[in-house]
Amino acid sequence: MAVTGAAGFLGSYLIRRLAADGAAVSALDRAVPRGRRARVPSSIRWHEADLEDRAALTRLMRQLKPQVVFHLAGRVDLSRDAATAETCMRDNAVGTANLLWSLEAGWAETVVFTSTTDVYGHNPAPYREAQPVDPPSPYAVSKVAAEQLCRLFHRTAGIPAVILRLATVYGPGQARERLIPAAVAAALTGAALPVTSGEQRRNFLYVDDAVEGIVRAASPQALGETINLGGRDVVSLREVLETIQALTGTGWQPAYGALPRRANEPDAADCSTQKAEQLLGWSAATSLEQGLRATIEAFRGAGQGLAHAQ
Repeated sequence: MAVTGAAGFLGSYLIRRLAADGAAVSALDRAVPRGRRARVPSSIRWHEADLEDRAALTRLMRQLKPQVVFHLAGRVDLSRDAATAETCMRDNAVGTANLLWSLEAGWAETVVFTSTTDVYGHNPAPYREAQPVDPPSPYAVSKVAAEQLCRLFHRTAGIPAVILRLATVYGPGQARERLIPAAVAAALTGAALPVTSGEQRRNFLYVDDAVEGIVRAASPQALGETINLGGRDVVSLREVLETIQALTGTGWQPAYGALPRRANEPDAADCSTQKAEQLLGWSAATSLEQGLRATIEAFRGAGQGLAHAQ
């Protein structure tokens, strides 16, 4: 099995899960920090791979001949800045095209591509897979393009692809610039945290549940399908922050209203997981409170530390 973006937040969880299941794992990333390698089983084989270098990527894939490819690599940029369009398209769309070109029908049994529920934009919630896409940002546009490439290669080149649209993933070890780890760190240290009014409602998916869904998607019944993966709870951002405050037991308060909302941002973003339940037998097992508690405990733990962020 090969995992692109293996050194990232979600990728590092996935490769540990696959190794624990006894799989032979080839972990691909542009650059792998030494500390990150130390936190995964030694059986995992690391390969530096830049998805923008199609020739080198093709040589590597012909050497590895992975039967299953989990494609997690890409750029996440939730801003609405049009200037990010070029980098998002290059990293997400062109990178995906190069990966698909590097594979050959016959030895690649499944390619699982992780997209995002952001592609639904202002569609009525809960989002369903049959709804038309309405990407509200350059990042979401680039993910739509990558999805379409997966469909194209599946239908014309015999590359068996599965598209997963993930809700907002969170958990221990996530980079500090995301809302939940930023809020946990601020609550535990008393630091200021400027936020919006917090009225937007979002679906949050705990990282272990996301990994379970990704693993299950590498199955024959999922081939050619687009499937949502979402968490159990749909809450406002203010409710998330209030739960973090309660679980940390601090008097910390974020600065509500100090930031404007992002342009073209939906009021509510939730997704139906009925298709995942039917095809994969998957549903999220972790409540938001459970996931936040685990994230806070990890920050407090000696191994994680408040200064640590992946």
